[in-house]
Parts: sequence; structure tokens; C-alpha cells
Amino acid sequence: MVSTAEKVTVIFLGQVCAARRRRADIQSDTYVLIEPGRDEEFVSREELEARLKGWLERWPGEALPPDLARFDTVDDAVSYLVRSVCVLEIDGDANEADEVLYEGASVGRVTSAVSGLALAYVRVEVPDDAELHVAGAQARLHWPPERP
Repeated sequence: MVSTAEKVTVIFLGQVCAARRRRADIQSDTYVLIEPGRDEEFVSREELEARLKGWLERWPGEALPPDLARFDTVDDAVSYLVRSVCVLEIDGDANEADEVLYEGASVGRVTSAVSGLALAYVRVEVPDDAELHVAGAQARLHWPPERP
């Protein structure tokens, strides 16, 4: 259970989930890593980055999704994933892998969603008050308190 003194950030990659637990009284970050068929595991940022790198290096198919393929190295893509996760409040429903649009251009992708809310990774250059669209619906951006 997460206490009120903790902040949580979540990263989804396919069916893998990593939730960041940051306690106000401790100067370290811990991620809760959840993989299908395995128990949850507490990992450091470095361990999470190593796992993400391994998954991206073994990504099925010829290339990473366009959002991640634009980076020169897998390390850059991993850094982007860890830094750019956010919550979207959506006036409608979204699905995993829906594009996040800003001024008509793709700036991210939904990683998981429930009615009215989605987790997504969004380019850090997108302003806090940006008018976004997901699956034809308006969306509002909510960065974690320690915005990149």
C-alpha cells in the first residue's frame, strides 16, 4: 500500500508495468516491477533501466515503435520512457497504443487506460496546459510532481 508520503509514477511497456514509489522522507526511488506470471519485484532506477534496455533490445519485429525508434540509441529510448510517463484525463475512452496528439502531431502513446483516464508517455517538450487529443477526445495532461 502506498502511504500519503509516497508519490507513484507508472511505466507500462506491453504487459510489463513498473511503478515508481518515491517517499518524501527518503532520498531514493524504488520501482515496483510487475511482469506477467511473476511476483512483483522492487528494483532501483538502475535495475529498471537495465530491464527496459533488455526488453527493447529484444523487441519483436524489425524495429521499435516509431515513438521509440526516433532515438539514436536504446539507452536514449530507455531514458525517455523513465522521464516521460504521465497521466491523461480524457473526455472519452482510450485504448492501449492510441496516439496522443498535440496540434495535430503525434507526441506520445497510451500505455494503458480505463474510462476517462490513461497512462501514457508523452514528449517532455509538451507544455503543461497543452490541448491534447486521444482517440478523437480531448485530453488534459498531468505530469508527476517531479516533472521532467
